Amino acid sequence: MLKIFNELNKEDPKATVPTVQITVICKKHLSVLNHQSESFAIRKAIESLYADLLDQKIIFVNTRKGDIVKSKILKTTRVDYYWYGGILAKNIAMCFGTLDIYLWHDLLHPFSEIVFVGMPTNVEVCYQLFKKAKTAYKKDSGNWGSRNEKEEEANRYMCQFAQELDYTQAYIKNNEYNKLLYDYANKKFAYTIRD
Repeated sequence: MLKIFNELNKEDPKATVPTVQITVICKKHLSVLNHQSESFAIRKAIESLYADLLDQKIIFVNTRKGDIVKSKILKTTRVDYYWYGGILAKNIAMCFGTLDIYLWHDLLHPFSEIVFVGMPTNVEVCYQLFKKAKTAYKKDSGNWGSRNEKEEEANRYMCQFAQELDYTQAYIKNNEYNKLLYDYANKKFAYTIRD
């Protein structure tokens, strides 16, 4: 009877993720960026976000096997994925100790899907960052040119943003976490692995 009680009361790692708090923190740090932000400002914003999350003990440095989760699926157009989405997902994942997985579907031609795998709060941070980075750029980029011109300029900015993450001093380095995350990904998303 005690065993059943303990099983029922065991906390679900997904249920303990402070999504609202993470969203507010991500917004706060990304709000300093705009369409004119240069390399230094982008790096500084991500580094201060990383430091803030560590100070508040929101993200994990070590991965625990039983607590690994996947994010909600992020959809992006195929063009956006190849232009900046792939590198943005990879670099965000490296910064915040998760693994990004590209869900390849031959039938979903115009769309690409991305999932982050890792500790629950780390995954939520990656999910929020991926979603909010382009929105933060677009909110004050002005009302000029055609829709295609604005979209192309936004994609150029996002490409630069994604590449700048390579140079930030924000990353979780742990030799063991990679194996656990790759094992999880191999078990759950084997169909995405291609030769």
